[in-house]
Amino acid sequence: MTICRGSKRKAQWHSGTLVVPLLVLLFMFLLTKPGNAQVLYGSIVGTVTDSTGAVIPGASVTVTQMQTSDTRSVTSNDGGVYTVSTVPAGTYSVSVSKEGFATFTSTNIAVAINTTVRVNANLTVGAQTEKVTVSASGSVELQTDRVDVHGEISAVTLEDLPQPTRVYEGLVGTLPGVAPPSASGGGTNNPMRSMIIQANGTSASATNVSIDGVSATNAWVQFFSTAVPSIEAVETVNVVTGSSGADQGAINGAAIQVQIKSGTNSLHGSAYEYFQNNTLKANPYFSPAGTRKPKYIDNNFGGTLGGPIKKNKLFFFGSYEGDWLRQAAGGYYTLPTPDMVLGELASTTPIFDPATGLADGELRKPFPKDPVTGDYIINPATRFDAVTKKLLPLIPSGVPEGKYSNNVYINTPYSYNLQKIDSKVDWDATSKLRIVGRYSDYPYKQLQAPAFGATLGGGGYNTNQTGNIYAFSGSGTYVATPRLVLDATFGLTHTTQYLYAPLYNQRYASDVLGIPNTNLGPLPTAGGVPQFNFGLSGWGYGYPSLVYADPVFQYTGNVTWIKGNHNFRFGIDVSQQHMNHKEVGPTSFNFTGGLTGLYCPSGSTDPNCAGGSPNTSQFNQFADFLLGLPQ
Repeated sequence: MTICRGSKRKAQWHSGTLVVPLLVLLFMFLLTKPGNAQVLYGSIVGTVTDSTGAVIPGASVTVTQMQTSDTRSVTSNDGGVYTVSTVPAGTYSVSVSKEGFATFTSTNIAVAINTTVRVNANLTVGAQTEKVTVSASGSVELQTDRVDVHGEISAVTLEDLPQPTRVYEGLVGTLPGVAPPSASGGGTNNPMRSMIIQANGTSASATNVSIDGVSATNAWVQFFSTAVPSIEAVETVNVVTGSSGADQGAINGAAIQVQIKSGTNSLHGSAYEYFQNNTLKANPYFSPAGTRKPKYIDNNFGGTLGGPIKKNKLFFFGSYEGDWLRQAAGGYYTLPTPDMVLGELASTTPIFDPATGLADGELRKPFPKDPVTGDYIINPATRFDAVTKKLLPLIPSGVPEGKYSNNVYINTPYSYNLQKIDSKVDWDATSKLRIVGRYSDYPYKQLQAPAFGATLGGGGYNTNQTGNIYAFSGSGTYVATPRLVLDATFGLTHTTQYLYAPLYNQRYASDVLGIPNTNLGPLPTAGGVPQFNFGLSGWGYGYPSLVYADPVFQYTGNVTWIKGNHNFRFGIDVSQQHMNHKEVGPTSFNFTGGLTGLYCPSGSTDPNCAGGSPNTSQFNQFADFLLGLPQ
């Protein structure tokens, strides 16, 4: 079956008999610590009664996951109440039987993570061979078995609702109490281009995101997530916005639980593509007349595959998504004009020669003026600094004469490659033991060309940002008795980010420009061209090179114990967040114009000091640069 929606093309197919070998084995962990992280599971509860409304104790209750045939059995207590806790999310059937009564069966019961579903059974008198079957209603019922305030986003919703971001976070804002999420361009601090989510007026840093029970919160910038799975790999998203339980972790905002899809007894898969370009886009409003529309190509594609390795026992799921963005970032910049490069400065404020006057800046004499244009003249041959002479020829062409602000429009190419690989294995080892392993890998690479070339840089851009985020988790559930369930989870989310300045592999400032005491330390963090700031669009790197390595470990162990009509849950949740950052402060030279200005002390008789010290301008700042005199 093929489904086409606009520019998104998706094909799905299913088979109930084919079993394929698993191509990638996942590392799985089973901890011996007891646990019940209900945020990873759901519960089915109910009351068994007869036709008169009287409770029926000792009834046999069997729940079966319809996709994997996994079963759990309990009996109703003296009050006719039953509880099946810590069940994996999925679609279930519930069968209730008691001698002297017809068997009651309810099918198509959807159980999501962090939810409690109530299925009450009303038994009628008859032989057990007789059956009464009902199908679960799709209507929403009032929540009476939990106190938290939560909302759900299902896989169907994620795949069917249109959204430009193509991530689950884009739909979290549709839930009550959640503000519309804020988008981000990605790069350092947010390589997954995570969105900022706030709930009920709380801080965005208070939002906690977990994927299959393992924290994905950015340890460095906490309102971002280090891992954002492919939208096609997500089974459900549970968002608690109020009255959260202790097992939600230490939060005072939203608790977001994301569950990756699992394989089933049916082989199933999908393929999709989402494509955008600039054909129907308008030219930027401020772009010069006659300028072509900037490049924009966004190609988002991928597919999923899941199914059985061994029917009713071992299942796999895998997903791949590639998002390739190519565009041009255009903007106006202010560069020195050709006459400024020659030392001819059309300044309305005086430009004084720092080689004249006193050491404190008094009694300086202005540079000579051109008798025709009135420009202040600085002789390139005798007065320009040696470093300046090496940098000026690298200024891009096309800067017009006589315009000294926003005088050149430059389109710079930009690319962002992000890949999302998510995989999962579910193993029903025995009737009591279930083990789940997940592995995700998210490599990325961002390239932003500097506006003025590799040496002059410009625009605050760095040429190369790359890195990788990987995550794995292992969880085990052990049904010691129908009323005592233990489970545990261990996981790691690890992010590594590299930001490289232009010419990061070269000590350009010291070896080429000859500036002493620059590019100190090991490469690549010490490489590149320093910043030169002189009132126009600055030159040099936007930011020096850095390396981030931030692992987050998660250990969870819990117990669920049902005693009579009471449900006891207790456990431990440990999150270890590490930050390992290698980063140096930027080497910068600031030319403020003060060294080609004039100092006028109180009572000065200098005729240039009438009214106090003359103002300086961007021409004074550039003159400081030409002379090689940083402040």
